[in-house]
Amino acid sequence: MSLEVVLFIALALILLAAGITIGRKSSLSLSGSTVQTVPVIEPINFAEPSDKSIQQMMDQLPVTPETVKAYLNVAKTLRQKGQYDQSIMVYQHLFGRANLAKVVNQEIQLHLAQDYYNLGLSNRSESLLMNLVRENSVFRFKAIAELVKIYEQQKDWQNCIHWGKQFGRKISEQQKKALSHHFCELAEVDIRKRAYASAEGHLAKALSENKQSFRAWLLYARLMVLWDHPKTAMKYLQKAIQANPVFIAEVFSFIDQQEVASFARDVREMIHTISGLEKMPSVMADKLVKDKQLLLSLGRQEINSKVVQLLINQADLSNVPADLTAIIHWTDKHLVSHTSHQCSHCGFELNKLEWQCPSCKSWETVSDKLDWEAQLSGNHRKVF
Repeated sequence: MSLEVVLFIALALILLAAGITIGRKSSLSLSGSTVQTVPVIEPINFAEPSDKSIQQMMDQLPVTPETVKAYLNVAKTLRQKGQYDQSIMVYQHLFGRANLAKVVNQEIQLHLAQDYYNLGLSNRSESLLMNLVRENSVFRFKAIAELVKIYEQQKDWQNCIHWGKQFGRKISEQQKKALSHHFCELAEVDIRKRAYASAEGHLAKALSENKQSFRAWLLYARLMVLWDHPKTAMKYLQKAIQANPVFIAEVFSFIDQQEVASFARDVREMIHTISGLEKMPSVMADKLVKDKQLLLSLGRQEINSKVVQLLINQADLSNVPADLTAIIHWTDKHLVSHTSHQCSHCGFELNKLEWQCPSCKSWETVSDKLDWEAQLSGNHRKVF
């Protein structure tokens, strides 16, 4: 049974429960009185919904506490189909109705704000969300989360932080991680402006939100290098790797940019002392850390069969995985690939590291696609 038929049957049941008859427009005489029946309401074709069919439903179906659920189901289905302009038609038709409960009107207001955002009408969305926060509605925290999304899109990091703080004790770990990145964004702006003291303040706040922030520790190391404190920079790089070894390539990218060769050499030596490096997404991690130049190459994503051959030549052959052909095949394939990074949350692929996924907007879910263990086991992992 098709989706539109199911929804139409549900709509009919709701209307019948409310004492409304669906039928052809006619007049019946009963004991001298005339009873008017309601015109036929055609089911909406959700595969190709038209403004006309939606308008007909709104013209013929009264908005009551009994029928509002049917309206909301129709709007929800339109949203799922990406028909935001038409779901907005329905929500606008319902919004502000005096005969609906306050909480229902607030729910409608939240969905309307979300669909305005989906259509790029951020100002309208922001206004409705602000109202929900001021009213201290049951949807207050959902409204705050939507406001943060708007300001992230606008790269208004100060407002992101202001509204992120409004979660108070209700803040989730993911929201704390996002808040930490908002402070890191401000720190990067400060570093570009050479406002180093301000950058240090923002990084301290970033770490207060998430002590395991690889990005904050890496930026701290960058700041220490700018202040000519290489030993402190080394300590912060070590903290970065321990916080999240998945992003170790960023450390090698960082040291490759440094002009002082001795500093880069010392950092590579420091890698050997890191505990927990087995978390690096590679079954070859123990081999890679033994060859600094090889690891540096991987950090620059120069992954190809020559790199693998270098590994084979320098490694103890008795400890090398048997299926070397699989490794070489994969690296050749990676060489011609157009993307080097992937989001673990939605599977979106891109050419460089982004701290926020451009697709699903999750923070710190994009990393290097290199995963030797998955390739060797034949599991081509792609998380959606």
